[in-house]
Amino acid sequence: MSISITFHGQVTIGATVLKCPGLTSAPARLTLMASGASLHATCGQKHRGPDGGWRRARCFWPLHGISPQAVGVLAKAKPGKVRLTLEDGRTLEGALVAQQAVTTSSASTRAAAAIGATKKGKGETKPAPPRPGRTSGSFAAAMNAVAAAAGAVGQTAGALGQTAGAVSKVAGAGATVTREGIRAADQAAKRSHERTVQAAKAQQQAARAAQAERMQAARLASAERVKAEQRASAERMGAARRSSTQQMQAARRAREAREAAARGDA
Repeated sequence: MSISITFHGQVTIGATVLKCPGLTSAPARLTLMASGASLHATCGQKHRGPDGGWRRARCFWPLHGISPQAVGVLAKAKPGKVRLTLEDGRTLEGALVAQQAVTTSSASTRAAAAIGATKKGKGETKPAPPRPGRTSGSFAAAMNAVAAAAGAVGQTAGALGQTAGAVSKVAGAGATVTREGIRAADQAAKRSHERTVQAAKAQQQAARAAQAERMQAARLASAERVKAEQRASAERMGAARRSSTQQMQAARRAREAREAAARGDA
């Protein structure tokens, strides 16, 4: 169900004056239309948009800063000046001239209802059939086009919902495959780690064996050097003893020769 309220003169939210996009002054009349969670406004006139182009279009723009619940409260107020404190603490002020709860009796309210239903994202949204009224043909055609576009958006949202369901199923299958892949990767990593540990142990054993061989070779070389030194020392001592013996023998022979010579002279 859509709710529509109309103000006469300037409408303010806090220190901000509500103006149609592209205009510098406030409209003489401003209508707020709430449908579901969406809220739109219109001055009911044709004027240039915020882009400043030369084409004039029927005014219809989304309004932010006011909740549809606040519009529902204002719809129950009596005509005249009203003052309402909004959820964010700001105050809405204006002169209320007409308020009524409507279904979708006008093209603008039907467009607002279609856009509000589309925002809910609950599948296909169809605009309500037009009803006779005082709205001009161009404005009704424009609003019908907006409502049809909103319906198409609703259908697209429904298709996207189905696509999302299919994607979720594929994602579930992908998650199973991913878990299997992670398990296989973990097993491969464990095997690789075991091979690395075994290779490290083999390298350590080979290094210890090589070190033991080097130590054994060093011990054998040291023993050989000791034996060689002992042999050399023994040879030097033997040579010294032989030389000493030879010297002693030569001295004895020289002494005997001197003694023999001395006896011959006597």
